[in-house]
Amino acid sequence: MTGLVYGGLAGVRSMQAYATTSPRFEVRALIYEPTPHVSDDRLRELLALPPGTNCLSLDLTELGARVAAHPWVARAVVTRHLPDTIEVRITEHDAAAAVLAGRFYLADESGRLFKEIEKGERGDLPIVTGLTRDELRADRVRLEQRVASALEIIAAYRAKRRPRLSEVHLDTTGDVTLYTAEAGTQIELGRGQVAERLARFDALRAALDDKADRLSAVYVDSVAAPGRTTRVAARFISEADEQVFIAARSAPDALPEVANQVSDDAGSPVAELGKYKRRIPRYE
Repeated sequence: MTGLVYGGLAGVRSMQAYATTSPRFEVRALIYEPTPHVSDDRLRELLALPPGTNCLSLDLTELGARVAAHPWVARAVVTRHLPDTIEVRITEHDAAAAVLAGRFYLADESGRLFKEIEKGERGDLPIVTGLTRDELRADRVRLEQRVASALEIIAAYRAKRRPRLSEVHLDTTGDVTLYTAEAGTQIELGRGQVAERLARFDALRAALDDKADRLSAVYVDSVAAPGRTTRVAARFISEADEQVFIAARSAPDALPEVANQVSDDAGSPVAELGKYKRRIPRYE
């Protein structure tokens, strides 16, 4: 009986050795649909399979981990189709925002920072600011939770038709300030009650009609006293300073010269506009 068992085991080992070395099972085909950031050639580099690799000898989990090491890859699943084919399915990260925390990063919809930004990758994504590199190093999880909260505000803002958003600034106090992309309007949102405060912003824009795009700053974070109506405070770009704004949009590099011609008051909308223009450093 023992001899039969031993003989059976030896036969299994012999078959396994044959299968994992036989040319019949050599990898000859790759099934893969290229994604925006992982081409067919790049995938082959990540898999790093030498010629003659046996399909049955592959550790599919380890191969998936190799592919997932690419910063844009959120998940990679590798399967084999005998006798000679492997298939790779990739799910890429979906960039939801840019984040400035000492350096620029891309964040996915969960708030996770999945890679540093390279030129051309931001597109028109809003930027989350107010975070520091020290915070990132000390407690990445907490920082990413703050980014996730900013993404919730961005989603609430985009739930209705509003001016395109450029920046969400998170203050250390918990207050939130939004900046629109084209006009650079500063929206002081404060803490909490996001939907209610955005509704105040909408009501103000509706009342102003075509003058709404001349808003320099809107303060919707005030809290009304019991029995009193909450008021919305706002500042406008003056007619003179509006010309500076128009010039800045058409030729940003000309802003300092035009601003000096119109106003050099440190508290003027011109100064505020110049300050906003320089709020976010260039990508390096």
